[in-house]
Amino acid sequence: MLSSQGRGFSEHRLKIWITYALSAVALVWVFYDVEWTALTEQVQQLSWGWLAAIVAFDVLSFYVQGIRWKILLEPVGQLSYLKTTQAIYVGMFSNEILPLRAGEIVRGVLVSRWVKRKFHDILPSMALERLFDGIWFSSAMIITALLVDVPPQIHVATNVLLVMSVFGIAAFIWVVKKTHFAETAPDHMPATLTDKLKLAFFEIRQGLKQIGLGGRFFSAFGVSGFLHVVQALAFLSVLKACGIELPVLAQIAVFLVVQLGIAIPNAPANVGTFQLFTVLGLTFFGIDKSSAAAFSVVAFAILTIPVLLLGVLSTLYAGLSLSAVKTELSDADVAEGTA
Repeated sequence: MLSSQGRGFSEHRLKIWITYALSAVALVWVFYDVEWTALTEQVQQLSWGWLAAIVAFDVLSFYVQGIRWKILLEPVGQLSYLKTTQAIYVGMFSNEILPLRAGEIVRGVLVSRWVKRKFHDILPSMALERLFDGIWFSSAMIITALLVDVPPQIHVATNVLLVMSVFGIAAFIWVVKKTHFAETAPDHMPATLTDKLKLAFFEIRQGLKQIGLGGRFFSAFGVSGFLHVVQALAFLSVLKACGIELPVLAQIAVFLVVQLGIAIPNAPANVGTFQLFTVLGLTFFGIDKSSAAAFSVVAFAILTIPVLLLGVLSTLYAGLSLSAVKTELSDADVAEGTA
């Protein structure tokens, strides 16, 4: 029989292959029955003057993420804005070459080593990032849906995300405000799985309580809203550069549809899902499939190449290589299993 470690490895491999299969299916659908001349036309009519604005918004979005993460990390360690931004770029570079958003673990482990804390101490800040994103995204989608017609499936997905985010925020408030929890760590080394889970819960709860519901929490929440504005401006600039003519509200709706699609961990660099949801969003607003598919390729290249280049530089500056990134993932798995 397989050991628990062997079963875990097999399940992980299965998830990866399923992810690749879904990505392939998405790409087949996107490019099926598409006129390839649309791609060359898209490149020929590309307004290169917009590229500087796109890159500027793209880089700014990562710096804003760095500001948010620095704010949330302050209870566990002091890092500069540039340092947290570097870690985010390392994580994004890892996401571009590895499946299932593995870069989230990489950036967390990297920062935990920089501030000399456990990986679990970093998790609360990363969890709140996702909660903030969910609240802002679902709120933006609901407001947009009131102003412009969107597919009913998007309404359902948005409502589910909003409910999950609200429950997440409610759980955070409950943990922060609850006072009857033990305020000291267990005085013995965890021996059983139950003891390990209790210790992990204690450490994560302490991290959430340290962040608290004060100025740090609301500052990071506000920065998250600005982050989504910058990301939207980058995407809308790509639409402008490629000559896709849509009303502003429709452009915002397409951006939100794409963001919803790539929110789920998937193939490296969101290959397949980015193209699929871009095409779905554009065709719903009347753009023909060939033009939408061509745009999905050009937009993917424009938004991905700067991340790859800056991600490589950030990774090298951090003293990491591809093998080192994989080691970070292995170390994180070990940490999770022994916490």
